[in-house]
Amino acid sequence: MIGILINSVLKASLPLKALVSDKIYPYCIEEEDTLPAVVYRVLSITPEYDKSGLVQEENIVEVLSFATTYKNCLDITKEVRTALEFKKGDVEGINIKSCRVQDITETYDFETNVFHTKINFFIITQ
Repeated sequence: MIGILINSVLKASLPLKALVSDKIYPYCIEEEDTLPAVVYRVLSITPEYDKSGLVQEENIVEVLSFATTYKNCLDITKEVRTALEFKKGDVEGINIKSCRVQDITETYDFETNVFHTKINFFIITQ
């Protein structure tokens, strides 16, 4: 379910859409697509229970931005962060209690000439 939430939030961001169009994918970029693009992956979902049942879930989601120029990659990363960080409320039937950046890394692949950044988000849902 958290993947559906991430997809919805990212695709609703008009500034992000202006940079990557509809190229926002779970787990991998479609083979025929070109860059720039965004990929998201759910790394973990940890449910928390009390005697009444499920209290909340702690989710770690990785969002990767890919581009052929460093500036474009950073612009995409900025819009991903703007779309998700501090997001609260109901999205796709899921209540977001908290969404925070856990860490950000930047890399460059010399073989493919592609820049990419990775943002890990720590998201608490109910």
